[in-house]
Amino acid sequence: SAYMGNASFDPLEAAASIPCPVTVVRARQSARGAVPDFSNSPTWSELASIFPRGRDAHWDDCSHFIPMEVPGRVADLLQDLLAR
Repeated sequence: SAYMGNASFDPLEAAASIPCPVTVVRARQSARGAVPDFSNSPTWSELASIFPRGRDAHWDDCSHFIPMEVPGRVADLLQDLLAR
């Protein structure tokens, strides 16, 4: 119900109006038509392009659990983004 409760809201329209920089971190993706599992990223590969100042970070050496797998790499990314 958490996913269906906001069916009338268009998040892509809202994303297009966010003026601040946005970095979308994505993991490897499964092959089209493959059985979905959480070892692969469910994130749309074009999501970052919706944001006016979006940047895509495709970490294809990671699974969907990026923060738990490579916390140091995530921390480095955050430090880099905060330093800008």
